[in-house]
Amino acid sequence: MVEEFNRSSALVLAFFGVVERLERTLEREGEVLCHGRHFALHDFIHEKSYALLELCRIRSAMRIAGSERCEEDVVARLHPLRLQLERNLAVLHLHLRAVGEISVSIARAIQDHESDGTYSVSSIRKGNTK
Repeated sequence: MVEEFNRSSALVLAFFGVVERLERTLEREGEVLCHGRHFALHDFIHEKSYALLELCRIRSAMRIAGSERCEEDVVARLHPLRLQLERNLAVLHLHLRAVGEISVSIARAIQDHESDGTYSVSSIRKGNTK
């Protein structure tokens, strides 16, 4: 019984450690995005993916070890992580929307530059098609 409790406690502590590391990664990513600093997106993706893999493995081990009595603590610990993920998602959406707007502007500029005006709306209305 004591051995089972120690294993459950160790798994819960490991789970909490990974959650804390994931929160720090999200915090760093959010700071970089909000302050417009240059960053390597793949580094953040790798860190977050690895942390999620660890969380899945630990949760699986917790189920096998019968750590149900720690479930309330685990769920409570995940609430702040969920809030941080929501904030991170909002910042990422903002950046993706900005990238979309910039790409549309660039595409229009390229089109305008490459067009000789033959098929533009104003030339068709004037009857100036070549």
